[in-house]
Amino acid sequence: MVTPGIAETDEYHHKAMIERLMGNFRERLGQPYVFPNGFKQSIKLDSQGEKKYSGTPKFKDLETWLVMVTNRFALS
Repeated sequence: MVTPGIAETDEYHHKAMIERLMGNFRERLGQPYVFPNGFKQSIKLDSQGEKKYSGTPKFKDLETWLVMVTNRFALS
């Protein structure tokens, strides 16, 4: 049996992590990037070959992957 305090803490942590990921989406995709005239993109979109998220249990791995994907999407 899980004590009520532990269950509430787990739920709070879960919601905080989801909000943090959603914040990444909002921050990077919430408004379009505007590049100055003559700007040349230095990243070749297919050159680094993004990998699928491997499903590691580390939140930081998921967050890093999400930031990379949303940045590339916003720049394309």
